[in-house]
Amino acid sequence: MRPPRRQVPVTIAVLGSGGLLTLGATPASAATASKQVFGGATRPDQNPIVLTVRGRRVVRLSTFHRSPCGPWTRTWRPNASISAGGRFTIEFEGVGTGPDGEMAFWEERVVGRIRGGSATGIASVSMRARNAEGEEYVAAVRWTARHQPGRVFSGATSQGLGVVVALSADREVIDTMHVAYTASCRTGGRITIGELFRDFTVTRGRLGEDRRYTIDLGDGTEVVLVVRVAGRIARGRTASGTLRITVTYERADDSIEDVCTTPDIRWTAES
Repeated sequence: MRPPRRQVPVTIAVLGSGGLLTLGATPASAATASKQVFGGATRPDQNPIVLTVRGRRVVRLSTFHRSPCGPWTRTWRPNASISAGGRFTIEFEGVGTGPDGEMAFWEERVVGRIRGGSATGIASVSMRARNAEGEEYVAAVRWTARHQPGRVFSGATSQGLGVVVALSADREVIDTMHVAYTASCRTGGRITIGELFRDFTVTRGRLGEDRRYTIDLGDGTEVVLVVRVAGRIARGRTASGTLRITVTYERADDSIEDVCTTPDIRWTAES
């Protein structure tokens, strides 16, 4: 788990895409093919990534990136083809507006390879300012994801952000929960964060725990996270529940700088 950083989400609009991608309805042949959902995270920042595959096509992709302009999170329906060797490339481009209101062009590129129940690859985002004097930002992260029925559950929250839940071999503990969320702050604005939580107990298919984490930012400020997770694992096929997180920024003199709170977030995932 990393310290939350105060960032405002980037507002983006899709302009178009290259020949490797077709946005729009999924062909009937892909819609009727068997579905596999892969869930995992980027490295080293541990943000969730979710891919849905039907037949030989990637039909849904959810990604989360960090950037100087703010968090970068989108869910796409790319309908991208997968080669005989399991490789695919997905590219998007559009216009973004960061917290300062400046316009920037952006490109996102996700390449990967699917082999059996695992998928790996690189996801990159580049941004460049509208004027010639603007700086260009380019970042690339590696990612891994798994399709493991009954063990790995992948989906989305009611905020439209990714969630991936991985159970232990005996299915009695959530080993990892990668989730992204947005919280509104008392001083105005909001934060959007990708987090990794661990070791929630599952009892007869149900979970419900409160956790408290304290993170020292090294500048005299501490971040206190209070996390409430509840949910149900249904017959090893689906998982669902609620999530509520409060992030408190405390100064060195114990005064409160800000408090950011999520609503009751619903999450659903499938295996």
